[in-house]
Amino acid sequence: MKSVIIGAGVAGITAAKTIKEIDRDAEVVVIGDEMFLPYKRYLLTELLCGLLTQDDLIFLSLELLHKLDIKLRMGESVKSIEPSKKLITLHHNEIIPYDKLLIATGCIPSLGLILRPYKSYIQHYYSLNDILVLKNRLPEIKKCIVFGKGVSCLDLISGLYNLEKQITYITKGKRAHFGLKESEFKDKLHDFLEEKGIDIVTEDRIVSIDTSKHGYRVDTLRQKKLTADIIFGWDHYTHPIFHVSRIHQSKKD
Repeated sequence: MKSVIIGAGVAGITAAKTIKEIDRDAEVVVIGDEMFLPYKRYLLTELLCGLLTQDDLIFLSLELLHKLDIKLRMGESVKSIEPSKKLITLHHNEIIPYDKLLIATGCIPSLGLILRPYKSYIQHYYSLNDILVLKNRLPEIKKCIVFGKGVSCLDLISGLYNLEKQITYITKGKRAHFGLKESEFKDKLHDFLEEKGIDIVTEDRIVSIDTSKHGYRVDTLRQKKLTADIIFGWDHYTHPIFHVSRIHQSKKD
């Protein structure tokens, strides 16, 4: 039995370990698009702030992967999936057959139609490589603009605050709440952030970004004009499988 797992994060590797625990003879292949060993993505902000090292983030060592006989394909992306034939085609046209397929890629922050033309101006904050690039830029960064939602956005703001950066947070909502469900804490969070010196712009969004001598100029829908050394932004989260160019599906499937 050959199981192929797309996604080499904590979820994908945990699934691979579980399969091997159930069936030691199973062939397990994990496909990941990053050139790093599986790591704990939820600790990236601690790495950014210098509280952890890159080695602290490793979820499973190369030695343990070999011991468990889990084949990790790093730096590989999936071009197409053919469920009816149980075949995966990688970006360089290598074809991998499978008996069982698990997609464990999670979701990634993505830009909507308005921000997409400015994606080259927006700093990604999702992968280990993003953090390593950002750490090199930290000395030159003073003013930050953050536009997004979700707990990961709050995590980013917390990290920037601990690094003593000046932060402007832009939200389409009436208050900053980051999708938290605990109503008591959610109601107090907006005021707490303002008390900490976070500038919160509500009921607004970025509509254009341009470069300047000192960084970036940002225009908002409500005609605010802001400046920053770096901009973080995303509109929503999408599943990476949507970026696979072809998923062939027969009527029987």
